[in-house]
Amino acid sequence: EQHPRGPRPPAPSTMLPRSAGLRRAAGGLLPRGAGRRALSMGGSRWDESGRWEDSPEQGGGHMGEAHSYLLRESFGEYFKVPNPSGLMTKIICTAGPATSSKQKLGEMLDAGMSAVRLNASHGQYDFFETVIRNVREAAELRRRICPVILDTKGPEVRVQREIEGGKITLNSGDMFTFFSGKDTSRVGNQEGVWTTFDRLAETVSTGDVILVDDGRLSFMTREIDPATGDVLCQVIMGGDLVGNKGVNLPGCSVDLPHLTAKDKEDIAFAVDQKVEYIAHSFTRSAAGITAVREIPGVVENGIHVIAKIESQEALENIRGILKVSDGIMVARGDLGVEIPLERVCSVQKKLIRECNVAGKFVITATEMLDSMINSPRPTRAEASDVANAVFDGTDCVMLSGETAVGRYPIATIQVMNRICKEAELDVSQHKRLLHIEEEEEERRRVKSTTKTELGEAFSMAAVATAGDINASLIIAVTKSGETARLLSKHFPRVPILALSLSPKVCGQVSLYRGVIPYLVNSLDRASCVPRGIAKATELGLVSHGSRVVLVTGHDDLVANRLESFVVGASVPELSIIPGQKYAPGSSFQAP
Repeated sequence: EQHPRGPRPPAPSTMLPRSAGLRRAAGGLLPRGAGRRALSMGGSRWDESGRWEDSPEQGGGHMGEAHSYLLRESFGEYFKVPNPSGLMTKIICTAGPATSSKQKLGEMLDAGMSAVRLNASHGQYDFFETVIRNVREAAELRRRICPVILDTKGPEVRVQREIEGGKITLNSGDMFTFFSGKDTSRVGNQEGVWTTFDRLAETVSTGDVILVDDGRLSFMTREIDPATGDVLCQVIMGGDLVGNKGVNLPGCSVDLPHLTAKDKEDIAFAVDQKVEYIAHSFTRSAAGITAVREIPGVVENGIHVIAKIESQEALENIRGILKVSDGIMVARGDLGVEIPLERVCSVQKKLIRECNVAGKFVITATEMLDSMINSPRPTRAEASDVANAVFDGTDCVMLSGETAVGRYPIATIQVMNRICKEAELDVSQHKRLLHIEEEEEERRRVKSTTKTELGEAFSMAAVATAGDINASLIIAVTKSGETARLLSKHFPRVPILALSLSPKVCGQVSLYRGVIPYLVNSLDRASCVPRGIAKATELGLVSHGSRVVLVTGHDDLVANRLESFVVGASVPELSIIPGQKYAPGSSFQAP
């Protein structure tokens, strides 16, 4: 259904060599043994994890077989990952007009979506309510948990809306004035425009650069009139300037409120809808996160706050921001305007490392598969960008316009899923292991015996044990989500099934790498562990004979009990365990 020209016609038989092991079906071409989705082609095959392997005996397939594989891939058959639940990296998708229905959101969940994002800069509350209701119902039908993230608009500086003639054409070398925002009656013209920031003259200095429209137009500050507040500039890079475009002041400390009036209204709406996360745009310091938590209902409803890093000021205050936030989003769009473009890659890696060491989840965002807004396949550079984010240690990758307004939202998620899965298999490339090892050396050097450090040590031992005994799963019994967070921090090679009594906690641990939340009625071992095994079996994470590591703790702040067991021949069927009704705000109520 993703093909741009509609349903594809049957391919000519000459294009399908017998050695490809294909058979015809009403819906297109399917491999023999489609239930396992494994295709044998000469000396090569897709293994059960979805990875291509070459046979050492035959040394690979023939050109005809490869052609057949590429033909099938181009029609989308192998865009599907056999088991999205086995993906360790989380995929956040932005909902838009084309992806707001319950059916489409359900398809996105099936393709591998882990969380849905609502962009408060675009859309009305009635639309957001519809998306929240639909995604929760779709998740409930699939016995899944899908947290909701409300992304605030944040404080911003813009040029005026009223422009003479609709646009101003500026050429390099022209002189142009940014007038004080105190006089809003002036109409913008060839001489200049006013901005929404009435302290522009106090913020910039002679020689500073002012960027407009995401950096498409740039100006050099030449003269500043303190009396009138006007700033005379010379055009560096010209173009057409239209009204209401954003203004960036790279390298300047902008004295704007941490929350605008609209932000406060949006956060109040988020509280009313009981969302799991609020993303604070243009976070500059820890004070911005504190301001969000001071809004009534945020702390009371246990809503976690994500800091969006989009400016040089935020980079300078990153340690303080990390201490008070629950996670970080590397928002490369505005960040790439506020700092030199060539620094974005290295800054992204440093931010991911800081989050890995602090044990906070990190989201890599903006233009990850941007070409798939209009194309059924991404560019090779985009595929490398996604894989490198996984190698660097990101917990989540985010899709924006690709799923909000794109033509191929489902295929985009499937492609993202495949790229992340392949990157996860190549463990030798992962930087997160190095980050944690460096931190462990420092921990041993200091030899701290605080409660937090004891939890770190035990979680590290649990992850090491899971690797040593070749376990297929780690089960964490957790009240607050702290045990699951610490286990995720230490980079296990297998998924973590987090059992919790709290619907909110289940939603919030969903963004940590490798954590699969499961809501239970009791944390008693005899009750919750069989239910956890049943759920893991349903998801295809374990089977008869699989080894499992169980981590528990008396107060969830220090995990202090470690067990291992082998899944027996008889596993309770999930269908015979009594469940509960759906509760608004919980995203999902499981047995």
